[in-house]
Amino acid sequence: MKRGAAINRIADSRLFWAIISVIVSLILWMYVTASQGEDFSETFQGVKVEFQGEGALREGRGLIITEVDTTSVTVVLSGSRREISKLRSGSLSAVIDLSSINSSGVNRFSYTIKYPEGIDSRSITPVSLSPSVITFTVDKLNSKTVEVRGIFEGSVAEGYVAEAMEFNPATVKISGPVKSLEKVDHALVVVERTDVDKTLIFDSSYVLMDEEGNPIEDDMIVLETDTVSVSLPVKATKEVSLAMDIIDGGGATSSNVICTFSPATVTLAGDSEILDGINKIVVGTIDLSNIASSFTETYPIVMPNNVENLTGETEVTVKVEIRGLATKKMNVTNIEVKNVTEGYKAEIITQSIEVTVRSTQAMLDLVAPNNLRAVVDLKDIGNTIGRFTMPAKIYVDGFSENEAGVVGDYNVVVLIERH
Repeated sequence: MKRGAAINRIADSRLFWAIISVIVSLILWMYVTASQGEDFSETFQGVKVEFQGEGALREGRGLIITEVDTTSVTVVLSGSRREISKLRSGSLSAVIDLSSINSSGVNRFSYTIKYPEGIDSRSITPVSLSPSVITFTVDKLNSKTVEVRGIFEGSVAEGYVAEAMEFNPATVKISGPVKSLEKVDHALVVVERTDVDKTLIFDSSYVLMDEEGNPIEDDMIVLETDTVSVSLPVKATKEVSLAMDIIDGGGATSSNVICTFSPATVTLAGDSEILDGINKIVVGTIDLSNIASSFTETYPIVMPNNVENLTGETEVTVKVEIRGLATKKMNVTNIEVKNVTEGYKAEIITQSIEVTVRSTQAMLDLVAPNNLRAVVDLKDIGNTIGRFTMPAKIYVDGFSENEAGVVGDYNVVVLIERH
């Protein structure tokens, strides 16, 4: 009984169980330590092949790798279980040193395994490498300059128009093997914006395209720059009428004139503030005192500064019709001179001028020859003598210029002499 009670007391003792726990932990630690220290092998598939010094090969020696027989390898590594368990295929790489390559050609190189940081590579041994040698081709690096083009696949706001895109630089330089460069026709920028109402300026990537407009995906091609500056000019638009400036005269006013334009309008593009101030474009001037009847004439369409003509018409045909008026020819015998230089005298050689008088028929019936008077202004003659052909201004006395007038230009001959 005493012995059983003693055993029970020992079993119930906390100290006893603490000693037992320490002994078990020690045994487990010794086992794990022994097992982790044993050599352990594991196979890693899909280990990526990397080329060390590829940038120096391309930039320093003008060479580029074009063909590689494999991009990954399978390796068997041996080492302590502790170190091997830390490795993954994605954390390893098969590295080929390119520093010894100075010319183009086919190369067969072995590689070294690169381990991630924190791994004691001295405790790991490559058991098997498959393949153990990588075959790759090195070609001369060539370059090519291609045009940058753009496609606008968006939309502009109503009343606006998008013009051709501009690029800076307008061309890009690409490098690579000749076979790769031969496929490239141009670089393409695609702009996808909607309801654009102002000029866009931004940096954009681009895609290399072949002649058929298909994108090219080739890892052998190196871009000198990844982006270009794009400008998409967007302008406001406005349709405006064409017009003539009309100077009243010869018994006619603008109310007697009907102008027909072909085309009648043009569509302009430009800054919205500029277009707000343009309501018509005047293509010419008509002085009614010089026009006896209707006529048709072509005039150039001259655009205001900083405005573009979207219609594309550069000329307009204008038909001018004078309506509601009649004409008749009459002789002017009352010819006067004015502004004769002091010390000189003027003798009018011309005694009669036939003129065309225009007015409404009712008013024209009231005009008589004694209503007509011609005046010659000699202010520009100065101190000169001789015979001069001078312009004469014809007046229809008793009638306003809008009621009746003379159409055309008339001259008289004047003799200037000293007193």
